[in-house]
Amino acid sequence: MEKNKKIKVLLTGAGGFLGKKIMIMFPELGFEVLGTSLSKDGKISKMDVTNSKEVIEIISGFRPDVVVHAAAAINVDWCEQNRDEAFRINVEGARNVAEACRKAGAKMILISTDYVFDGKKKGKYKEEDERNPVGVYGWTKAEAEKVVEQMLEDFLIVRASVLYGFNDAKDRETYVTYVLRMLKANEEVFGFTDQYNNPAFIDDVVQALTKLIKLDEGGVFHVTGPENISRFEFARKIAKIFGFNQGLVKEGTWVSSEHKAPRAKRLDESIEKLESRGIKMSGIGEGLKKMKKQMDAAS
Repeated sequence: MEKNKKIKVLLTGAGGFLGKKIMIMFPELGFEVLGTSLSKDGKISKMDVTNSKEVIEIISGFRPDVVVHAAAAINVDWCEQNRDEAFRINVEGARNVAEACRKAGAKMILISTDYVFDGKKKGKYKEEDERNPVGVYGWTKAEAEKVVEQMLEDFLIVRASVLYGFNDAKDRETYVTYVLRMLKANEEVFGFTDQYNNPAFIDDVVQALTKLIKLDEGGVFHVTGPENISRFEFARKIAKIFGFNQGLVKEGTWVSSEHKAPRAKRLDESIEKLESRGIKMSGIGEGLKKMKKQMDAAS
């Protein structure tokens, strides 16, 4: 990308948790952004990623340098019970965006997930490790990755994990805000001791995206937090940093829960490649403190 040129970015899923943060931060970082979503909302334009004609018209009309494709069905249990619809949204939607990017000569950034792995590797997953998802959601995202790789030369796949942070009071519930809601009500929280991920502070993810775009990086990058932690340990840290009773956090297991979709037990991604580009991700304590500061400022 040309230095000092204002980069034009079209964003899908602008009304989602990550999308909202991109809409806040990208303009502040010097990007021109057109946000799109299933329905028009203020500055957000309507674009249904499953409608190929609409996708091509919007993207060709805006003529972006980069398309960040963040629109997806992300409810893991819903995807498990709605396989065909999840495939239509996550895979066909990615195909439509990739085709429009190819026609418009735009770089495509696909927001993906650690769920493309099965969690059986001893040690950290690297970007080039084999995809082997255990559930429908992970399968659709793995298929979307393959579509982008096959259709485009200029692409970036960003795998994120357990996003947390704060935009506004209307954010969808994340694991952190679920735990906070329970603790505020003085109710017990059962954190899984048999599910491990690398939670990522959402502001860091957006900062990483901007730097990767400016560096004109391609291929696959893991953009997750540096710490691999169980949901139980994560919930205890949330309670401590937000000043709630840690005794309310109890040990639970995914195996005994009511979740319908299978999940990998331990997903631990290496961010060595990301860090080699000079990009730092916050540890959990640091990220939660930043989130608390943002929430306190908004209240």
